[in-house]
Formats: sequence, structure tokens, C-alpha cells
Amino acid sequence: MLLLSPPALHAPHAASVLERMCPVLLEKPSALSRAEIAAWPETWRDLVTPARPRRYWREYLQLRRELPRAADFELVLQTSPAAWGALTASGPADDLLPHVLDLAGWLARSPVVAIHGKENDTEASGDFELADGRTLRWKVAHTDHYHEHVRAGDTLHDLSRPPLGGRIARRLRGRPPRDIEGIARMLRLWERRLRGEAVPGLPAFAVALEELTMRDALRSSHSPAGVPSHPDGGH
Repeated sequence: MLLLSPPALHAPHAASVLERMCPVLLEKPSALSRAEIAAWPETWRDLVTPARPRRYWREYLQLRRELPRAADFELVLQTSPAAWGALTASGPADDLLPHVLDLAGWLARSPVVAIHGKENDTEASGDFELADGRTLRWKVAHTDHYHEHVRAGDTLHDLSRPPLGGRIARRLRGRPPRDIEGIARMLRLWERRLRGEAVPGLPAFAVALEELTMRDALRSSHSPAGVPSHPDGGH
């Protein structure tokens, strides 16, 4: 089952499905805190796949092939919830942080092990620490326009709008929009997992748990007893 309910209902809706031992493709955020899913039994965890289709966009697949393995880079994602018809939207860290967390570890080929930053009602920003020692910059925001980029060194990869040549080729070849194409790739991989195949490129339950650990750490960084913020507060 693919769960697309409002964020506050993700964990309880998933639990009601998992009680019936039905596999779940779980939209982001997987829950609003780690505590909501940390106690799920192992038999449930094996049935959960976090839905993170952005990594299957053609542009991100190409970028992963081209980025040097030791590259430092920056991820920025800004959207307008009203532009895609959201009647209600959680803050940008709940809404968009799962995307940049997933893309950071996937593009870098090294998991995120710590987060530093700050957030308010409209944006969040800071650094990710990777297991291989690198530090990556990130920013997410709710604004009145859409913008998405990856900056590696002096090279800016702007994913806000595909290049003209790519848009023409997509039309000529009858390919769907990149978000639909990414979802289709993810669903095909999920089908293989449901058939019992090992699918290394598809996120598993541990990804959802790590994502929520980072989200809770970012929240706690605003309290004196929490994880320290980055000294310059990110962007």
C-alpha cells in the first residue's frame, strides 16, 4: 500500500496497515518523530519502504554518476506548497528535509551521521556530517517560487528547470515529466522487492529511522541541552 495521508497520520495509518502484514510504501516524512516508529517490531520494519522518488530523477541519476566520489557539495530545495495545491503543509524541515537528507547520502555514497543547523517557520539550513568525514551544506525553504540546485565546487547544477534540449527530447520521445518518471522507477523497484528480490538502491526502514533521528536532533539543537547548532547557523 502507498500511504499519502497528511504527515501527522503517516505513522498511525502505517501501523494499522502493518498490523495486517501488508507492505507499505511510506511518503515523507515517515513520521513526525523517531519515537512514533522506533518501537515497531522487526516483522513490521521489513515491510516498510520509505518513498523517496527524487533520487530516481534522470538528472539526479546522471549527477550521481558524474560527481567525484570525494566531492563536497551543497543541496538547496525551495518550494511553494500552495503551488502544488497543499491545503495544509508542515514546516519546511518536516516537508523537505527528508529529500535533502536522502539525496545527500545517496549522491555522496556515504550516510549522513550528524546534522547541525537552525530552522524557523519558513526555512531551515546548516550542515550534514557524513560517515566518510565530509561536511555538506544544505538549505530547505517554503517560498513563493520553486528552486532546486546542487553546487559542487564552482559548478552549479540547477535542477529548477530542465535544459531546453532535455525538455524537447522528452516531448519528442514521449517521456513523462521527471517527477512522474521518478515515481515510476521507484514503483518498479518496489515491485521487485515485493517479489523477494534484493534491491540495493531502494531505501529500507533504517533510512526512515535515521531520517527521523536527524530531524529530532535538529529540533533539539534549539534547546540548551540539545545538539549544538553550527556556529554560523548555515545559510
